[in-house]
Parts: sequence; C-alpha cells; structure tokens
Amino acid sequence: MRIRGPRKGASAIEFALTVPFLFAVFSGIMEYGMVFFNQVGVINAVRDGARIAVSADDTEAVSIAEARALEVLDEFGLTCDTGCSVAAVLGTAAGGYDTLTVTAEVPYEVLFGLIPTPDNLTGSIVMRYESLDFGS
Repeated sequence: MRIRGPRKGASAIEFALTVPFLFAVFSGIMEYGMVFFNQVGVINAVRDGARIAVSADDTEAVSIAEARALEVLDEFGLTCDTGCSVAAVLGTAAGGYDTLTVTAEVPYEVLFGLIPTPDNLTGSIVMRYESLDFGS
C-alpha cells in the first residue's frame, strides 16, 4: 500500500541535495585540469630551454636555457612575478659526456581551494650537451 500525499517541493529538495556534490565534482575536474595543464607548461619550458641551449656555446648555454624557459613559461601564462625559479647547470654524466640540466619551479595558484593541490609545480630535464668542437 502506497501513501499518496502532496509531493510539492520534492524535486527542489532533491536538487538541493545533489547540487553540492555536483559542484564538488565539477570543481575537482577544473582544479586538477588546471594543475595538469600548468605542469605540462613547466615541463615544456624546461625541455625547450634545454633543447635550444645544448647546441650553444659553453659560455652562453646557461643564460640561453634560462631565458628560453622563462619565455615559454610566459607563453603558457605562467609569469614569474611571484617567486618562480629557473636554473640551468652544465655538468658531466657518469659516462664522461657533458650534460645540461634545466630545472624550473613555479608556484601554483589555486582556483577553488576545495581539494588538495600542490603548492609548487616543478620540472627538470637533463640533456646531453653537444660540443661545438669538431675534432680540432
């Protein structure tokens, strides 16, 4: 036996109960989408900086890598006004060949703040340094 009675407002109550859950899911999708997008931007910046600098002169490689990485970060909308750091270092790998390491760290600006996100996004890459000495 079913009890039939007034059901006015039942759909409004159901809507009110589901909206917070839907908003939380939507904000999570947006927040993590932005985290991943910005992380890709940081990784692309260090990769591009290293790619351009590995064939440059020894004296200019570090400054070229850092400048290009900052330029790519700016193209992704990740300006370095608020404490980001980009560093390039020439080194030697275990095999005896020269390497160039480019590292960037960019603070992440939270969209909604409802879910945990990283404070900083980092990217680092090591590439073999191409010597311009052609056996002379």
